[in-house]
Amino acid sequence: LVTAADSPETGANTHTFTVANNNQHPSYTVAYEDPNQDQVCLGCRLESLSFTVVAGEWVTYSAVFMGNMPVDATESLSFTDKQQFSADQATVRFAAVDGSFAGTGVDIDTFSMNISKNTEAFYAIGSTAPKNIINKQFSVSGDFSKLNEDETYFDIFKNHNLKAVEFALSGANIGATSTPNSLTVKLEQVHFSSWNNNAGNDDIVKDSVEFKCEYNEGAADPNAGMMNVVLVNDSANATY
Repeated sequence: LVTAADSPETGANTHTFTVANNNQHPSYTVAYEDPNQDQVCLGCRLESLSFTVVAGEWVTYSAVFMGNMPVDATESLSFTDKQQFSADQATVRFAAVDGSFAGTGVDIDTFSMNISKNTEAFYAIGSTAPKNIINKQFSVSGDFSKLNEDETYFDIFKNHNLKAVEFALSGANIGATSTPNSLTVKLEQVHFSSWNNNAGNDDIVKDSVEFKCEYNEGAADPNAGMMNVVLVNDSANATY
C-alpha cells in the first residue's frame, strides 16, 4: 500500500494497493457487538472478496474472513458514513495487455469479480486454536453480460486473445474542487474462459462471458503483475 496524501488535490487522498508476494497478508481483528454479546475474532485474514454490479441496483460486495474463534471483549464500536456506489456510477473497459483504456466503457448489464486467496489454517499439536492463517495461491475471476450485437467477444474467446480489464466506480466529489470519491481495479491480463449466449425465442440475446486473470510477466511492478487497485477518498490513513 502506498498512500499519497492531498493528491491529486487538498482533501483527496490516493491509496494504491498491489498484491504482496508472500503468504502472510495483513491480518485483522473482527469485532461483533449487540445487546447480548461483545466479542472479537483475532488474527483474521481475508479469504475471498467479491464485487457484484447489476444495472439499476446498488453495487455490493461480500467478504469472507478466516481467523480464530470469538472471545469476549469490551469494544466500543462506532460507524461513519461511507461512499455507497450504484451501478450507474460503474464503468468497465477493456484494452490490449499493457495498453491504455480509452472511451466511456462497454455497455454491460451485469459484472462480477471474485478475489480468492485460498486461505488455510495451520494447526499445531498442543492447541485447538490455529497457530497461523496462511494465504496460498492468489486468483481473480469474474463474469459479465452484454447485448449480443456482433462477434467481437466470441472472437476474443475463440482466438484466446488476452485483454486488460478496468473496473471503476466514481462517486460524490471530495477535496477542494471536483475530485470524485473513487475505486479503480485494473486486471493486467485476463483470458475469456467461457462464452455463451441465451437465444430463447422471448429473450434479449446477450453475451455471457466468464474470465480468469493471469500474471503479466511484463508488468513494470512485479507486485502489480496480476492486479492493482487505486482508492481515492477523504482519509489520509495509510493503513487498511
